[in-house]
Amino acid sequence: MVKNQHYIPRFYLKNFAASDSMLSVIRIENGKPGSVFRCKPDGICSEKYLHEVKSRSESTYFQEGAIEDMLSQVESRLAPKYEELLGCLDDGELIGTARLVELIDCLIAFIASLVVRHPKWLGPERKKASTLIPFLFEKETLTVSDLETLEVMGLKDDLPAIVEMAIMDAALFSTDERAPLMQIVDILKPMNVTFFAAPDNCEFIATSFPLHAEWMSTSDADPVAIYFPLSSQFAVAFRSCEPTGGKLVWPLIAEQVDSLNRCLVGGSDLNDLVFGTNGSYLASIISATAQHLSLIHISEPTRQEAIS
Repeated sequence: MVKNQHYIPRFYLKNFAASDSMLSVIRIENGKPGSVFRCKPDGICSEKYLHEVKSRSESTYFQEGAIEDMLSQVESRLAPKYEELLGCLDDGELIGTARLVELIDCLIAFIASLVVRHPKWLGPERKKASTLIPFLFEKETLTVSDLETLEVMGLKDDLPAIVEMAIMDAALFSTDERAPLMQIVDILKPMNVTFFAAPDNCEFIATSFPLHAEWMSTSDADPVAIYFPLSSQFAVAFRSCEPTGGKLVWPLIAEQVDSLNRCLVGGSDLNDLVFGTNGSYLASIISATAQHLSLIHISEPTRQEAIS
């Protein structure tokens, strides 16, 4: 069983590492940033035994490694597609082709997975296990006959652990249209997609919740724009606005990249880590998170802006 279990996969984290494969990281506690430290992608966005469920004895785990193994299988399918997408953006290949659509679908699945596996979202869901058991009996999802079967199997006392595992399985892997994973996919799929490229000597950074969403109105249920950094070189925006035409990959100017980075860092209370290649740059972005443009209105720079 893996001890150090990640809620953001290492294949994603490594795309923000410097040439020496190390990340520059700033931890944010109670809204205050700490000092810059450097580490390998293995060292952040993880917790000990994060996806394990304590058994009745409290000294062992119920079906240890089961959820982590399933997440590893998902990652092993998504990682090659993710790297292929970055390669396409770098080479300028497959733009507008059916293969690109397939890669974007995989990207959407990955983004949805990151949301539901984040411990600050999944943790509260897992805690509902004990209170959910009476409801399951009321709805006859669980019956006395089920309890008798569990008792024969020696698992009756592990019922809370079984329910918690079921909650995790439904949240992380279910493709039912009512499942949280699919609800996020359904928000993203109809949106128009724009990829952004950072200029030389500039970088996209990421956070422990690397997603920034914007709503047109506080009364709206679904966001109208979602931003996600792909690597230090590329990022993507999903927007419900009409497509603006032109290139699918927009080469941004440094000020626009700075603005998107500030959007990301200041856009969620779930961000307790900020990371990228350059520690000094991270610190400057954190200190200026209030100064950003709306993602909804960001546009391709004019020729004069790009030259300057």
